[in-house]
Amino acid sequence: MDHTRSVGLTDFSVPLPVGQKVSFLASPVLNLGERVGILYLADKENESEFTLSDEETLVMFASQAGIIISNARRYREEQRARNDLETLIDTS
Repeated sequence: MDHTRSVGLTDFSVPLPVGQKVSFLASPVLNLGERVGILYLADKENESEFTLSDEETLVMFASQAGIIISNARRYREEQRARNDLETLIDTS
């Protein structure tokens, strides 16, 4: 549990079977240093463990997801500001 906390996965619960050996790989999704999500992979088919290449791919994907989430939030904020401005203009 200390390792998961050290990589930003606090309060993290994964729906995995109890008592079985299951391959697992996770990466936090960060936006400006703030955790906005977690990507995890489990129970890899045909192989017992994830590879370094799998980890690198997941980290790259999580990084891109963080950028996408940031852009989506920025777009949402701009749309809200535009709607507020239009409402102000319409009521004037």
